[in-house]
Amino acid sequence: MVRSIVVVVAALFSLIASAEKPLHTVDDLANEYGTIFKTGNRNAASHLWTSYILNRSTTMDLDTMTTLFRGYCPVSGSPLPDLPRTQFHVSLQSVNGGMVDGVSHHCCWPCICDLQDSVRVDTKSITTTSGTHQLHVLVIGDPCVAPEKLEQKYQDPFSGLEESLNSPNAAPEVKCVGTKLMGAAFSDGGYPIIGLFVTDTASLDPAANEASSFDGKCAERKKEGYNSGMGLIFHLVADINPITKTQPSGLVETHSSLVSERTSLAVSFPLIGCSMVVIGVAAVIVLRLRSATRSSMKESDSEETSMTEVSA
Repeated sequence: MVRSIVVVVAALFSLIASAEKPLHTVDDLANEYGTIFKTGNRNAASHLWTSYILNRSTTMDLDTMTTLFRGYCPVSGSPLPDLPRTQFHVSLQSVNGGMVDGVSHHCCWPCICDLQDSVRVDTKSITTTSGTHQLHVLVIGDPCVAPEKLEQKYQDPFSGLEESLNSPNAAPEVKCVGTKLMGAAFSDGGYPIIGLFVTDTASLDPAANEASSFDGKCAERKKEGYNSGMGLIFHLVADINPITKTQPSGLVETHSSLVSERTSLAVSFPLIGCSMVVIGVAAVIVLRLRSATRSSMKESDSEETSMTEVSA
């Protein structure tokens, strides 16, 4: 409890201290790198870029905010120049099912491979000076449902050495407060947001890279153990709690239990009905047997009486 209060107070002081700093361009955002990433390591921690922008969304218009989201890679966390070569046109799975077509921004092609493997699309209602907008955002499952997995060892594909995700060389900015990702902003569906997914086709530059053109290179990279881009780091973080269903963790379990209860009831009612029919039939048979037995006994009594009278 005390730790949570300290984290909240620190975040408030950080927000107040930087409130006077204007954010208009990607260069303005890049200048805040040291403020956002205290350890100096941005690996797999793009949720911190996201929350830094969204915490200030009410002070800027929609165009300015969209521009700022072009200033970093949502997979690696690398600061980006606002250039067409950083744009990738891609179709991604939605958390609600189906595919969503749009544009994301990356430092290099390996990041588009990781994006398609582990990132999904949700929505977020964001208020700017030009009103409230429901935009598409890039999300991952919250890794803090299992914070102990951030301490597990893995072999780095570049150095060959064993690291843990929370080590200084891996992803030290991926931290948990309870079972929630520290510093993250959450989508309408309850997932940590790592970036903006631009679905306005008018924003697509003709020079943008087509993600599908890298399919072969992505497959080869996977065979080689993710030995380019961020390597395994982003995959290991995002795949702690992969988004495989249309509900966030917790809601899935509740939904499953409801389905189980309904299934149980659906099976029970026919069984109860069949049992009642069997009981009814059995009752009729018993009654008929009793009736036949009584009738037989009466006939037997009559025969005994007749025999007695003849004997007499």
